[in-house]
Amino acid sequence: MKTENGLKKLDLNMEWIEDSDYYLWYTEEVFEGYTYRLSMSVHESSKSIKFWVGASSGKKRKDKNIYHDKENKSLGGIKSLFWIKRMMYEFPIYYTKMYPWKANKTKYICVGWADNRRRDIYQRLQKEGFQFIIDEGRKILMKKL
Repeated sequence: MKTENGLKKLDLNMEWIEDSDYYLWYTEEVFEGYTYRLSMSVHESSKSIKFWVGASSGKKRKDKNIYHDKENKSLGGIKSLFWIKRMMYEFPIYYTKMYPWKANKTKYICVGWADNRRRDIYQRLQKEGFQFIIDEGRKILMKKL
């Protein structure tokens, strides 16, 4: 089933936790022993809302040589990427259901990065319709919803 903006119908039953100190919402999911957290920071102006995406995993594999540790490889990382993608599209829908008077504002999903390695990974979002732009002097990926 498709929604009015052409996206697949999303599971809006996912629990989003609000951190009112930082105007931030987050949700977590565990994939094969790794806890992944997706946080969405909301920045509003009089005409638009920018949803900033932040993703992290709570358990790093720095101590393992994954090329020689074949018995410990899993699909948890790939599953988490699909989950993150689904959740980043779900949150703006969730947010406008919570605050319906903000539904008429133009909405954007924004992704920044800490280093070039992550930028190289995130640039694949261009296939999803994201574009590189300069926002407040910083290069980011942004998609209008």
